[in-house]
Amino acid sequence: MGRVGANSRRTEDEWLWGWDPTPGIVSVWAEADGRAVVWRRLPETGELGREEARFRPWIVLDRLDDLRHLGGQLAPEGTAGALVSYRELDGPGTLRYLVSADDGRALAAAVLEGAAMRLGRRVGHLRDLGKDAILVLPAEEQYLVATGRTYFRDLTFDQLHRMQFDLETTGLDPERDRIFMIAVRDQTGVAELLEANGEGDAAEAELIRRLVARVNAADPDVIENHNLHGFDLPFLNRRARILGVPLGLGRIGPPGLRQRGARRGSQRRTDTGRRVRFVAPGRELIDTLDAVLRYDFSTRDLPNHGLKAVARHLGIAGPNREHIRGDQIYAVYGRDPARVRRYATADVEEVAGLARMLGGAAFALAQMTPRRYERLADAGAATGVIDPLLVRAYLRAGMALPAHAAGRRNAAQRRSSAPVRDRRGAASGEGGRREPVSIIDARLPDRPGARPSRRDARAGGPAGRAEACGEGKRARGAAGFGGAIHARSHVGGHEAGGELRVRLPCRGRRAHAVRGCACGERGDAARTGNAAA
Repeated sequence: MGRVGANSRRTEDEWLWGWDPTPGIVSVWAEADGRAVVWRRLPETGELGREEARFRPWIVLDRLDDLRHLGGQLAPEGTAGALVSYRELDGPGTLRYLVSADDGRALAAAVLEGAAMRLGRRVGHLRDLGKDAILVLPAEEQYLVATGRTYFRDLTFDQLHRMQFDLETTGLDPERDRIFMIAVRDQTGVAELLEANGEGDAAEAELIRRLVARVNAADPDVIENHNLHGFDLPFLNRRARILGVPLGLGRIGPPGLRQRGARRGSQRRTDTGRRVRFVAPGRELIDTLDAVLRYDFSTRDLPNHGLKAVARHLGIAGPNREHIRGDQIYAVYGRDPARVRRYATADVEEVAGLARMLGGAAFALAQMTPRRYERLADAGAATGVIDPLLVRAYLRAGMALPAHAAGRRNAAQRRSSAPVRDRRGAASGEGGRREPVSIIDARLPDRPGARPSRRDARAGGPAGRAEACGEGKRARGAAGFGGAIHARSHVGGHEAGGELRVRLPCRGRRAHAVRGCACGERGDAARTGNAAA
């Protein structure tokens, strides 16, 4: 019985934390062809290392019909020489075929070709098949899910090498305005001002080259600014393109920023209906505005979300902080450059303080969730945080995944479908079903490697009260795998806190609920902010 209990606890730990103990991962970049590069900062020395790895790209399908055209090149997992291999997952879930290939591009092409044959029309992208038919993750998440690795094991927030930079521009339109100053602050806490030596294109181009050189010399793991993805990176990227300056801010690949879709970011130039964020492979690009929005979602006490107002409200701003209206900065620079230099220096110092005060939630979630740190920083509680955890747990358990359900149930529906528990912990939910629920109350660590004892977790000790999460309709629900998740937020001290309660798969009659609690104190970077907003 003791061995069974230990195995169960180990399995549940793997569902929540992953299973690969590799410490110090600070960034991951992967390509569709199965190549991955991992950067690790050694916790003991702070030294940065780089590893190259191979992984087998994969997707999950609801059927194999779209691959039948491969004939003998489609074979069960373990068959030698197959172009595409598959494994049928257990359980009643809709997405039940885990298919993989040496090259993700070949796998995608094969699925699209088969889907076009089945539907009688061209299918341009895997996402066009719908979330109820396919699950496809970015290459980095495929790698992290398959390996059980996560970011930042055994690291504290302050062990990250972080850099802040902020642009000062002549206006807001990158087509006609330009950059005249860049404030930069590195890991040592020293702020530096880079200024254009003139007013023409050549001077601005040289300024951008100096920024690129400064970033590469400092080699930060993380680049931060307030509204980084809404203004600074889009403006910088456009000016660099116009001036023909290679924007080599990443650690790998050709110069230039990549793009990814995002809920909040800049409008794509070729598709104004879609918002994107820029990506620098090998570095995590963090916008502190995301943390502010998450914080204010819980507290509702900020005057607005601008850097100066938030820094003043949270006590980060200095007593003699320089203030200049945005549309007057360049004019003031012409007659009083020292004032603008003080203003720009204060910007990056406040960004650094803001990131340290409110950035703990995303940092702590990255230690659990198989997703890049920068994507967790702007993620919602459902598809952004819980879904990756559930995907990893289901696949680790060899269980078929439930399909995504559209729409949101209202509060009354959620209440009516939530199971009722008796004093023994039995749950009566859908159709009068009753089943025992085991609970792990896992608190995000206050220090690297720290976790509650099993006794404390089960008794509702330091990690909080132990409680079971309910389940609405099995494996279906509000957002993503919403019927299997419950998220709520609270406030701890001056920092937003959050609680994530997750229902995980099982092979037998036994259901498992895991709750991760994230709460913190003002200014303690090793603690977390609001994880549920």
